[in-house]
Amino acid sequence: DGVVVLEVVEGVVVLEVVDGVAAKVWNLYIGGAKRTSEYRNTLLDLLEEYNVTTVMDVACGTGVDSIMLVEYDYIVKCVDLSDKMLKYVHKIRWERREEPNFDNLEIGQGDWLNMEGIEDSVRHPKKGYDAIICLGNSFSHLPHNHTQAIRNFHNFLKPGGVLLIDHRNFDYILQHGFLPNSNSKLYYQGDRDRERQRERKRETQRERERERER
Repeated sequence: DGVVVLEVVEGVVVLEVVDGVAAKVWNLYIGGAKRTSEYRNTLLDLLEEYNVTTVMDVACGTGVDSIMLVEYDYIVKCVDLSDKMLKYVHKIRWERREEPNFDNLEIGQGDWLNMEGIEDSVRHPKKGYDAIICLGNSFSHLPHNHTQAIRNFHNFLKPGGVLLIDHRNFDYILQHGFLPNSNSKLYYQGDRDRERQRERKRETQRERERERER
C-alpha cells in the first residue's frame, strides 16, 4: 500500500500523506464511527450556543465529525488536503445519499494556506460560515504559517462566527506519558479508562525512582 513519510521540518515531525496508508490508520484509530456522548454533546452544545447552522470542517479526514453533524441537521462542507482521506467521505455520502441532508454534504480537497483554491465542488455561503472546525489534532500537522492559516479561516467566517481548533498538548504527553486533563470531554472514541491512566502515571513515577536509585 506504499509508505507514510515522516519529515523533520525545523525540529517538527511532519506527516506527509503520500498514499492511502495514513487514511487507513486515521480511520482505524480516530475516524471510526464511535464517539463518546461527552465528545458529541460538548461539540453540539458549543455549536448550539453560537446558533450555528453552516459548518466548514477544514480537516475532515475520513469524515467522522462531518457525518455526525449532518446527522444533526447541520449544513456541512468537508475539506481535507488528502484525497485519500476524502475517498472515505465520498463513499459514506454515496451509501447514505437517500438519507436527509446527505445530498447537501459537499466535499472538496483544499489547503489551509490557500483557501481560495478549495475545489469548486464546495460552494461557500455568501456571508461566510457560522463555524469552522479543525478537529482531530489536525492543526499540529502544519509546521509553519499558523497565523496565515488562522487568518484564512477568519476570512471564511461570517462576522461573529466561531473557529474551533482541537490541539493536543504534545509536550506534556511526551514528558509525562499521558494526557494532562483526565476529565477532557473532547476525546476521540471509547470511554476513558481513568484507572489505567493513573496506573501509567504510577508506573512512570516508579520507573523514575528506579532510575535515581541506579
